[in-house]
Order: sequence, then structure tokens, then C-alpha cells
Amino acid sequence: MIPQIVAVIDGVLVREGWPKYTNDPFDHGGPTKGGITLKTLSKYRGRKCTPEDIQNLAEPEVRAIYEAMYVTDWHFETISDAWVQNFVIDTGILSGQQTAAMMLQAVLHVPQDGDLGPTTFASLTMALVRPKALYLDLIRARMHLLLDAMVSEIPVAQRQSTNLKWRHGWWNRVADLFPKE
Repeated sequence: MIPQIVAVIDGVLVREGWPKYTNDPFDHGGPTKGGITLKTLSKYRGRKCTPEDIQNLAEPEVRAIYEAMYVTDWHFETISDAWVQNFVIDTGILSGQQTAAMMLQAVLHVPQDGDLGPTTFASLTMALVRPKALYLDLIRARMHLLLDAMVSEIPVAQRQSTNLKWRHGWWNRVADLFPKE
């Protein structure tokens, strides 16, 4: 595994509370350990998995899942800037890989097809001339994404909104990723 990707996954495991197992009825992901959901594990293993499979997940497999499904399948390892790479991978883990790719493309003002191809990378190279501006644009885009997720539940807000429940953790996660000077 590329050392930078190891470091990215290390951070993800901390933010996802590794090795804590949860099965919160308000979490759309259901049974989860280290950010890996039942749906993700079933897809990775190619068979229907159980909550017990999630509980018994070992760290090497979780790392392999993140590398395969959240990094290399989406070509996120080819992002040249370490901060952008970390931010996009983390966004993909929290909100979906295609969402992360399309968010990056939206910030770069290129077609939002979810495919990080030559046009996206050329625009990324140009944007990295002013990295701090790009970082702030990505942070704004992610905050809007998270706000949209919360606002979509406003009609349910008075009855214990699921997405509103997680908002402080989402904000803290973005703050944790904020570029250090």
C-alpha cells in the first residue's frame, strides 16, 4: 500500500472510531464497525453478510476494503495533492465515492460525471496553483453537502431526525481535515 494511503486510512479509522462496533437504529448504515457497513462488507465479500460479520471485522480487512473500494476503484490514489486526496477519500467514505468525485469536479468547474479522468486532473493541476483557495472551496462544498443532508430531514426534525443527530460529528470531521499551516 502507498504510504500516503496508509496515512489517509489511519486518519479515517480514528475518525470512524475504530474498533468500535455500533448498530444505532437512527444510523442509515445499520451495523457498522470502523465505518464499514453491512452493505459495504457484503459487496466486498461478494455475499450477504451478517451483523456478526461486522462485529468480527479485523483491521487488516477494513484497511483492504478502504483501499480497494474507496481509493483504487475510484482512482483517488492518483490525486497528486496529499490534502485534496485525504479530503476526497474521507468525503467518499462519509457520503459515497461518486459524490466525492462529483464534488471535486463541481469545485473544479468540469463536467460532473464521477470519473476522475484527464479533464478533471488537468483542472486540478491548474487549481493547485492556489491550493488554499481550492482547499477552502472543497471545505465549503462539503459543508453544503452536509447541510443538504440535514435539511432534507427538516420535516422529521421534530420527531428525532437521523441526519441532524450526526451533525456535530460531521462538523468535527471537517474541522479535523482542515489544512494545517
